[in-house]
Amino acid sequence: MSRTASAELAIPIADEGSLSSPDDFVRAIGSLLANEQVITARRMAARAAALFADHPWIEKANRVLNPSRIVAEPATAPDRTREFAWLRQHSAQYRGQWVALLGAELLASGPDVEEVLREVRSRNLQAHPLVHRID
Repeated sequence: MSRTASAELAIPIADEGSLSSPDDFVRAIGSLLANEQVITARRMAARAAALFADHPWIEKANRVLNPSRIVAEPATAPDRTREFAWLRQHSAQYRGQWVALLGAELLASGPDVEEVLREVRSRNLQAHPLVHRID
């Protein structure tokens, strides 16, 4: 297709006012996509979805062209100040063992990490404990 032909088929976003039915939008979005005018097609699909939310093709076109965006937020590590204070104070008593701590509370201890983890899981805690081997 020549440049002239593709320019004639493209419907500028300003001409949206002349689109009155879902079928008008479907044809316009299809034409824009056929002519690789994706950004304009995205805008038009969003506008069409606002007007004709129940139209299956328009809803799908809008979902495909304007997917939800997932915004990552930096993970924040829990404050382990109390757990580390407990470790400094009690490490001599638990040398060679695994300990599970939540705040200043000892949840479980033992030489086998699997047993310690089983004990922690059985408590159905809302927060994640610190599990640490004391050497």
